[in-house]
Amino acid sequence: MDPEPESLKLAKARLGRRSQVGGGIAAFIGLLLLVATPPAPPGAAVNVHQMAMIFIAVGVFGVVVGTLARWYYLDL
Repeated sequence: MDPEPESLKLAKARLGRRSQVGGGIAAFIGLLLLVATPPAPPGAAVNVHQMAMIFIAVGVFGVVVGTLARWYYLDL
């Protein structure tokens, strides 16, 4: 008999996936903002390129955290 129930196997398989998907979406939105918007003139109140870089940084961080979680915690 298998000592690990099926629900626990499914929970382990999903570990980190949400972080990876969310990070990928955030990075994609950041890249779209970076490419699709013109550079802001000096002294502008809102600089969309800075916001795009923040989206990309958060997205990459989410992908890395999700990947590390899947690598190191799936064997628990």
